[in-house]
Amino acid sequence: MADNRFLNFFDFSIRSKPVQELKDKYCNADSKFMDIDGLNVHYKDQGSGPVLLLMHGVVSSLFTWDGWYDELKDNFRIIRLDLPGFGITGPKKNEDYLAPATNIFLDKFLNKLNVEHCFVAGNSLGGFYGWNYTIHNPKRVDKLIILDTIAYNQSLPYIFILGNLPGAKFLIKHLVFPRFFIEDSLRRLYSDKSKITKLVADRYWELALREGNRGAIMQAFENIYKLSKSNTIAGEVKKINRPVLMVWGKQDVWSRYKETLKFWQADLPKAELILYDNAGHIPMEEIPELTAFDAFKFMAKPIEDRPQLEKFNLQEKFKKYEANYFAKNK
Repeated sequence: MADNRFLNFFDFSIRSKPVQELKDKYCNADSKFMDIDGLNVHYKDQGSGPVLLLMHGVVSSLFTWDGWYDELKDNFRIIRLDLPGFGITGPKKNEDYLAPATNIFLDKFLNKLNVEHCFVAGNSLGGFYGWNYTIHNPKRVDKLIILDTIAYNQSLPYIFILGNLPGAKFLIKHLVFPRFFIEDSLRRLYSDKSKITKLVADRYWELALREGNRGAIMQAFENIYKLSKSNTIAGEVKKINRPVLMVWGKQDVWSRYKETLKFWQADLPKAELILYDNAGHIPMEEIPELTAFDAFKFMAKPIEDRPQLEKFNLQEKFKKYEANYFAKNK
């Protein structure tokens, strides 16, 4: 078994995986699909209550939120999707994965689901999309939760540097995509490496190999590389006018919160902040119970300009959830 894992680590995978093969393996009765401008978007719409929209990060998928779904499904209508360029949804024909295009995409997606307003949570690139969408459509967003996200100039992990070397985009898109890029990145994303099961590693790897996703991943790397050096994009953050919860894992070596936290706090002085000692870049995946608890606590606080949320009795529901949480985690 150890030998097989070693060999898999150096799998260079020349061929992409057919989307139907991935659907057969990873989709279930809760999987849904929606056509948006010719893109067959994979999503899940589960639970009942106020809507909570969840957006994953780069090279990830809606499965990164499985833990939050398990924790929050009894109190929220949870909508999560494979964003364009990732997971089973796959790439856009025009390869435009910048925030303005994603804002338009999210408008169409939520309109088709008849979602008038919602809580929004996003991790990493999904957090970047989340805060940009909150500026774009503040009437729709009740509150915003950003987990280990990006906005300001910062240093980057080596994989983004490698991905922007001359010829790298062509090589990955058309020839080889070494598995160790994914597995080594996962080891850097997690604080507790023991939680990276074979199931988790295989899923990240196989969905990255979905037909067309390699090009989208490399385009995302290029976009993030440019973002990290931009002097203008971060200026938008101060335009966010909804309640915000900012979350980072202290072991995160990707979003480099130590370099940027002072800017976040300067631009969003009223935002709440939680730092987790025992988590890396994807805390909702690594410590789902605790992060979901804190997210629920934040969302349950009343908002004066959202009286429509009162019918859901979130404060009372959180009290029950809190009691059960502490009874379970004594």
